[in-house]
Amino acid sequence: MEFRLLTSKNIRTILHIQEEALRVVEREGQLQPLSEAEYRFMLDEGRGLILGAFAEDNLVAFRALLHPDVDDTHLGQYIRLPEEVWQYVYYSEITIVHPDARGFGLQKRLGERIMPLCEAEHIAATVAPDNIPSLVDKFHLGFHMYALERVYGDHWRYVFRRDRTPLTFSERCTVVKEDAETQRQLFADGWVGTSYNRLTNELCLER
Repeated sequence: MEFRLLTSKNIRTILHIQEEALRVVEREGQLQPLSEAEYRFMLDEGRGLILGAFAEDNLVAFRALLHPDVDDTHLGQYIRLPEEVWQYVYYSEITIVHPDARGFGLQKRLGERIMPLCEAEHIAATVAPDNIPSLVDKFHLGFHMYALERVYGDHWRYVFRRDRTPLTFSERCTVVKEDAETQRQLFADGWVGTSYNRLTNELCLER
């Protein structure tokens, strides 16, 4: 498997892989596709990075980081950053793996390679609460969970933040993942999620 940054020359293949991935999405709303204009915003206008995974020179998966405009939907409002910093925040935007290339850990492998390429101090991300693979992926890559909110319309999402400078904590607690009300209160009290235990179905929070 070879990994390299994509350009606008890869747009048609990017859209094809996204279309194929959407065909096998198990739950509606689990994957929010991007438009051609959004991909071109990243590639043509220099507002992001897209790293591709190639098998025998064929693109089979990609992962994108976006440098978004600041508007009233900006994720900075959920991750405890002052508004003057939002303009520098990147998003971990989307990961797409062709159905035929699943099972090779490409989401993880792409994440491990693209994060060091981004020089932003903060990277934000959202994850649907029932998307366990993406939840585990974010914690593996050093993201911390800051909120459970309705974002981008009426979708419940965990909101994450990754910092270039490691954070330190002195307190720890756990909460069952389905206990959304307790989680939201803990987030409001300054706690952040730092890991998820599949066996106990609990989130670990620290502050």
